[in-house]
Amino acid sequence: MFSWDSEWFYSDPKGDYAADIALFGVPELLGTVANLVGMALVWMLMATKAPEEYHFRAHRCFQWMLMYLLMHAAIHMSWGYRFRVPFTAAMNIAFLWMRHFGFSLSWMRASAVKAHKGRRISEAFVYLLTMLNLTVVSPRGLTIGLTSFLQPLLLWPLRFWVDDWRRPRHLGWLVGFSLLWWTFSFLIKKEIQAGSACTWQSTHLTAESFGIAGNLCMAVYILRVTQDGLGTPEAGVKRA
Repeated sequence: MFSWDSEWFYSDPKGDYAADIALFGVPELLGTVANLVGMALVWMLMATKAPEEYHFRAHRCFQWMLMYLLMHAAIHMSWGYRFRVPFTAAMNIAFLWMRHFGFSLSWMRASAVKAHKGRRISEAFVYLLTMLNLTVVSPRGLTIGLTSFLQPLLLWPLRFWVDDWRRPRHLGWLVGFSLLWWTFSFLIKKEIQAGSACTWQSTHLTAESFGIAGNLCMAVYILRVTQDGLGTPEAGVKRA
């Protein structure tokens, strides 16, 4: 399965993705730079507060977010997606956990019993989608759009159920995260349809911009809830 010539490593048919706008003869440079810039911006936002101010779930969300951006950049640095599948698998799994920890912060003020149930349901769905990624999505070179569409269908109703249908402060940033990622998925579809005839409106860089903006919305959301007191040392220690 993991032999050098295995299709598990590079399963994409040639030309299945529209290349980024060519720059100095390196088509993947823009996609790589976009994700590395995203990492730098997320790191700068994290650095605005001391590590001990963050709830441990906020730490996990940031860690998985940086992992996602790094793996996404690695895909573009693999010269025509030659080793895309292992990087895609790691990227998709990082994205699932990033969203899980981000949403679990939104119901931190719910009852302990419901919060525990919500985390267990969300974790079980992450493991289910992880198996889907390892067995179906990544080996076939499919995009992250599938998981970015499916996971919110559970997390949004679950979020409100756990929190007794209350709408906490700063939830708009979490809404923005989901909307921008759904837009990313739509633009990926348009890119694949455009193929080599892509324009600035349908190139991968355009989709990347919406995905990175979505991650920045999540980062700002974490900062806002931390300012509300969820990042106190007492809250960070209590992991039940």
